[in-house]
Amino acid sequence: MINMFIIDKAYEIAVEDLRKNYYPLGIITGNLRRTYWSWDSFFASFGANRLKDFEIVKKNLLLYLKYQRKDGLLPKRISNPLYYLNMIGLKLRWKFLFPVYHGSYFISPSVTQNIIFIIACYDYVMQSKDKNFLEDNYKKILKAMVWISKQDKDNNYLIDEGFGANWAESALKQGEVMFTNTCYFKALVDFSKMAAMLKKMDDAKGYSKMAEKVKKSINKEFWNGNYYIDWIDRKKQDYFSSTGNVLAIVWDIADRKKGKKIQKFIIKNKLDIVPMVTNYPSYPWYKSSIFNILGGLLKYHNGYSWPWIGCFDAIAKNKLGMKKESEEVLKRIAKLICKHSTTSEIYNSEGKRIKTWIYQSENRFSWTAGLFILAVNEIIKPKK
Repeated sequence: MINMFIIDKAYEIAVEDLRKNYYPLGIITGNLRRTYWSWDSFFASFGANRLKDFEIVKKNLLLYLKYQRKDGLLPKRISNPLYYLNMIGLKLRWKFLFPVYHGSYFISPSVTQNIIFIIACYDYVMQSKDKNFLEDNYKKILKAMVWISKQDKDNNYLIDEGFGANWAESALKQGEVMFTNTCYFKALVDFSKMAAMLKKMDDAKGYSKMAEKVKKSINKEFWNGNYYIDWIDRKKQDYFSSTGNVLAIVWDIADRKKGKKIQKFIIKNKLDIVPMVTNYPSYPWYKSSIFNILGGLLKYHNGYSWPWIGCFDAIAKNKLGMKKESEEVLKRIAKLICKHSTTSEIYNSEGKRIKTWIYQSENRFSWTAGLFILAVNEIIKPKK
C-alpha cells in the first residue's frame, strides 16, 4: 500500500514551490536562474492546470506568443542576458528581458519550445475550457505548428535538428532525435484536436494524417526490438533515451507490447531507482559540451536523474497497469522532495543534489513541481 503521508507532504511542497514561481509575466524556472524558460514553464503548466491556476498559464503562453518571430519560431527563453550570474550568487538588479531563439551552440535554432508550446496550449484549453483563447490565437498557434513541420528536412516525417536544439542542450546530438519526434507526434495530435474544436476541418484532418505518418516513421526508424534508440545522424545511435521512451508510452506511440519491453529494460537496468536517469549507457565524454565538462557537469544531460522524467515514467507504468511499480516511483520522488523540503532539478545516482564549483541544482524547480502535481493527479487523487 502506498504511503499516502509522504505523497501528501510532497504534494503540498510541490504546490507551494510552483506557486512561488508565478511571476508577473509567467512561470519562472526556480529559485536560482529565475528566468522565463519555455519548456520548463510549459511542462510546469500541466501541474498549474490541475490546480486550476489558469490565469498564470494563460499569461505564460501569451508571453511567448508576444515574442513569436514572423516565421513562427517562439523564443527558447526570455531572460536577462546575464541570468547565469545568479547561479554563482550574484543578484541581478536590472530587469531587461531579451528573447533567445537559437540553440545552445548558436549554429541552429532551438526546436523544443515550439513543440511543447502546442502541447501546453492544448492542455490549457482542455483543462480551462477557454475556447476564446484558442479562437483569439489560432493563427499564431498554427504558425508555430507550421514552423515545426518545416524542420523535416528530408521529407521522411521526422524532425531534424542541429547541435544544442533539444531540451538536453549540452548533449551533442544532431539529426533525428527520439525525444523531439515523440513530442512532435503529440503536438500534431493536439493541434489537430484544437483545429477540430474550431471546426477547421481541413487543418484537423491534415494534421491528424500527418501524426499517423510520424508515428509510423518513429516505430520504423527508432524501435530496435527492446526500446526506442536515442537519435539518428549518419547512423543509428543505440542509446536508451529515457525521455523518448517513457513519453512514447504516455503519448501512445508505443503499443502495450512495446511499452512492456521498455519497462522491462528500465527495471532491469535500475534506471528508475533515483527517478530517472536521462540515458543509458552514458554517452562518451566527447558527446557533452566542453563547458559542462569544465564545470563538473559531464552527466548533466548524460546520466544524472531528473525527477520530471521520473514523473512521466510513473504515469507510463500506471498506464500499462503496473500500479505497484508506478506508485513506488512516485514514492521515491516524494521522498526526495520531502528530504530536501523542495522540488529539486537534478540528482546523482545516490539521490544527492548536484553542486559544483560553478553550478548547483535548481531548487523550487517549476518543471519538477508541475509534473509531480500532474503525476499525483493521474495516478492517485490528492486530497483537496
